[in-house]
Amino acid sequence: MRIAVLGEVTVAGADGERRRVGGARLRTLLMVLADRPGRTVSCEKLIDGIWGERLPAEPVNALQTLVKRLRALLPDDIAVESVSGGYQLRVDPDEVDLHRFTRLGSQGTALLRSGEFRDAAAVFESALALWDGTITPNTVDIPDLAWQLDRIRELRLDAVEARAEACVALGRAGEVVAQLEAELRRNPLRESLAVRLVHVLTAIGRYGRAREVVAATRELLRAELGVDASPELLRAVGEHPHRGTYRGVAPRPAAQRRPTRVSRHTTAGIRTSVIRPAAQPIPFPR
Repeated sequence: MRIAVLGEVTVAGADGERRRVGGARLRTLLMVLADRPGRTVSCEKLIDGIWGERLPAEPVNALQTLVKRLRALLPDDIAVESVSGGYQLRVDPDEVDLHRFTRLGSQGTALLRSGEFRDAAAVFESALALWDGTITPNTVDIPDLAWQLDRIRELRLDAVEARAEACVALGRAGEVVAQLEAELRRNPLRESLAVRLVHVLTAIGRYGRAREVVAATRELLRAELGVDASPELLRAVGEHPHRGTYRGVAPRPAAQRRPTRVSRHTTAGIRTSVIRPAAQPIPFPR
């Protein structure tokens, strides 16, 4: 892995030695370029992403200086090329941890859909292992970048939930209880996470704790969003997902589907609570 953004932002040379990318604006430049490897990112988009409304006196010159600093940091086989109207990061997308993560997520989802739970669990475990802790607000506080970081965190939670589905199907539900409990504490309004935790608790016979999760989540949804819990959550206690069936693929018919409701409270892009309908499929790109 040559470029890491899932945690501390670093780059690695051909010898594998990792170098920390220092400076919020430099990290932002690398993250925006790494989000689109091999594709042109316009100078306008880069300037807006790095400085927002707090533009320097000469933004184009300031961007050129920042690009020069980034080039000095990158190993020789990873280049930031000047192209018409902007810049490109020349690197294999699979050498960027974010892109490898999304590729593994798509692969794992396909395996779940085909009932290959053991392979799916292994793929999702590999994807989650790419994370170097929680993404921290180590870049400039810019709404567009904050949204990108939000999207990355959402994909991680999708992978956590999908791995839990695979582990339940394999009879390994006990392996994921602690992780799901911790994630739900950090994302208490994410209903799909609560459903996965209840399925896991039910699978190992912890019905009392499963009922507590349902009651607490239902109360919180009413208090914070003014909505009731979905039927999936309400009937999850005592329900053991059928082995050989991946429950998270097909959404309910449109007429029955509850709308997505999002409650976001962000500080430098850190989401504190998000609700995803329980039956919504994993949104990894294909």
